[in-house]
Amino acid sequence: MKNLLKKILLSVPFITFFGLTLLDMIWLIVGRTPELIRLIRDGVLLAALIMLVPLFQQLPIFKDRRVLHVLRKLGLGIVAGFIVLLLVNQYLLPTDGFDYHKSRIYISTYYFIIGTLAALFLTLLNVACLGLLRLLVFYKSKSNTLRNYRLLLLSMLFFAAVNSALGSDSLNVVSPSENGPLGIIAFVLLIILTVVNAFRTAWIQFLNRGQKWLVFLLTIVVCVVASYCTIEVRSSFVAEYSIAYASLVSAIALYLAVYAGVSAFLLFFSLPTAGLFDEKIEAIKSLQELTQSISHFMERDKLTALITQRALQVTKSDFAWLELYEEDQPALELVSAVNLTEEEKATIPLSTHSGISGWVIQNRKSLLANDTHEDPRLQRLSEWKKDVGALLAVPLISREQIFGILYSAKRDYFSYDQFDEDMLQSYADQAAIAFENARLLNVSLEKERLAQELRVAHEAQEKLLPKAMPEVPGIEVAGISIAAQEVGGDYYDVFKIGEKLAVVVGDVSGKGTAAAFYMAQVKGVMEALGGIHESPREVLIQANQILARSLEKNLFISLIYAVFDPLEMRMTLSRAGHNPLLWYPHEAEPTLLQPRGLGIGLDRGALFGATLEEITLPLSPGDFFVFYTDGVVEARNARNKEYEEQTLLDVVKQQKHAGADAIKESILQSLRAHVGAQCAHDDFTLVVVGVAKHALQTMA
Repeated sequence: MKNLLKKILLSVPFITFFGLTLLDMIWLIVGRTPELIRLIRDGVLLAALIMLVPLFQQLPIFKDRRVLHVLRKLGLGIVAGFIVLLLVNQYLLPTDGFDYHKSRIYISTYYFIIGTLAALFLTLLNVACLGLLRLLVFYKSKSNTLRNYRLLLLSMLFFAAVNSALGSDSLNVVSPSENGPLGIIAFVLLIILTVVNAFRTAWIQFLNRGQKWLVFLLTIVVCVVASYCTIEVRSSFVAEYSIAYASLVSAIALYLAVYAGVSAFLLFFSLPTAGLFDEKIEAIKSLQELTQSISHFMERDKLTALITQRALQVTKSDFAWLELYEEDQPALELVSAVNLTEEEKATIPLSTHSGISGWVIQNRKSLLANDTHEDPRLQRLSEWKKDVGALLAVPLISREQIFGILYSAKRDYFSYDQFDEDMLQSYADQAAIAFENARLLNVSLEKERLAQELRVAHEAQEKLLPKAMPEVPGIEVAGISIAAQEVGGDYYDVFKIGEKLAVVVGDVSGKGTAAAFYMAQVKGVMEALGGIHESPREVLIQANQILARSLEKNLFISLIYAVFDPLEMRMTLSRAGHNPLLWYPHEAEPTLLQPRGLGIGLDRGALFGATLEEITLPLSPGDFFVFYTDGVVEARNARNKEYEEQTLLDVVKQQKHAGADAIKESILQSLRAHVGAQCAHDDFTLVVVGVAKHALQTMA
């Protein structure tokens, strides 16, 4: 019944257009349309157009939010409208001997059909372009974006209604003031809201340099074409068909022209720095590849050379070298260097108490110096190597002990930033684990080496988990992850993105150190991408592109990523082949959310993005969500019976009014009672996120 009613409602606009066309043919025979009938007709046409909006929103082209795809469709739509306006307008040129008609549209049935179909097509095409532009306007939207956009739509309808009421002369005036006070108000409102909404261009910062050049040229073309349409449509066949439609198309074209002009202006000034965004993305990919390459055991000399060479690449530096403590000796030794002469290697200043090395060791943190000749700590380095302008020095720390320092240097002054320092430190942390494992390989028996490796990896993996949950007003969160062995493939992270809370839970197909190393890569990639992309779906698509290249063919990673927005009281979720998310609304029964999605690494092409689904849910005080890995629902007791989702649902139902921590403890207690004395056969992770019952007051 609901589907039938929905189909009937959607058919109303088409029936309206068809009915008005039949009536227009009657007036074609009778002659000039009475003014009152024309006004009523324009009102009905606007109403029919408004009723078409829900149908437009269901079309697939309005669901693809990828910026370049939207821009391509928008450009094609605007150019198509320009061609239709130009060709049909030329075909329906004003004729001599007709004082009332501006074109041939009401001269014969043949011209009437052409003009009517073209006017409807051009109007619907402009409305479609406005719908595509909305996807760009709402990219990383703010709290007032929806309000401003709705006001713009209302101003367009008001502008069309006023012009229709003023008659055909309203479209031909040189100055809006000639249309009287009401015409001035409609025009001024349209201009103000057009300008306000034209600066919603957050998508620009996510284009790389090549894309920015391409879009810059496209926006110039769109600006010129839309400006032409804004003026030309007022005296076109569309105005003869409907003054309201001509005014609406003119208003939409005006907004497209202004938005394209503002975008071109901002793109022009962002082109000089466009390469920075490319460098950051490439740096993230490089870090992932580097950590993958050093995660395998290799001889000490090969490992130190690889670490130094890769450090040079990740920071795009001119020089790099690695200093390590000699075994059983407190002195530093230069073990590897890139682009240093033999004389420089022999005379390098090595000290654990003074200079750069002494400062890094004593403070146990990295050092960034963008002017080596002005920093007193670098005096000995400046004397040793005069062509170094900027320098980075990061400690290699393992098991709370510093056993080396990694250096990266450039000839140019002020050529490093905080991002470079963070990237090199992250790489050094991974290198420290790899180097420690390599050193254990040379000094221990195989059994002892494996045990030590697991302990080091366990410590490293524990550092990946949140030490303290971030505080977001109105949101409660509790989590735990337990490995079946010393290390495992389960992982979770909870971090803030502005005023929002991001939650990610993952599981590598496998166990042990290999799974743990992949999870270390996932943490760096997810935190970096989470700060760049707002959409969970886009984050997972980019993560798949980065991680899939290095995953072994028999491995994949399942991930679930959600962003909680307490200001807007909503949660956005995407799932890459992971377990469902348990959602317990305050006023309803618990349910399992399972949006579509493949695991990371199962597909390295377009299928992953095409399959991945993103859903958004409203939040209410008292709601809570339970994230978990398969180790929870597959936990077995002595009779080999699994815990299963239904048991989890039953436990959660009993905790309706409890907080996040209490719910987590209840589930753990139930799991322990089910498993008993059995050893866990798989890693398990549990994260509970709740919306505080006082969330509305907290937000206020």
